[in-house]
Amino acid sequence: MVLTTEEEMSLSDEEFNILMEKFEEELDIYVKGMLEGYITHYIGVGYKMSCITENTLETVAITALALLSGSNKLYDLNCIKKRLEEEYKLQIVNDEKLTIKEI
Repeated sequence: MVLTTEEEMSLSDEEFNILMEKFEEELDIYVKGMLEGYITHYIGVGYKMSCITENTLETVAITALALLSGSNKLYDLNCIKKRLEEEYKLQIVNDEKLTIKEI
């Protein structure tokens, strides 16, 4: 569910922090796996195409991650909507003021 401003304001700081902590832990698990896969792909393809420069593994990983932050073409909102429907059974009803319904 999307918390309305009123619902958010009705939570105590402690309740809100507990809620957000659980959410962030779940995201950390997912994002770590996703980023490790991306960095692995970056190094594998970069090596095979002779595009990896002589650096530490950490520097190459940081370089791969830096490329992510520099592009706004890394996602397609229509694809995200489709995946939300297929994977989570959620439909975006309104993009501008995020409204979601279960389907």
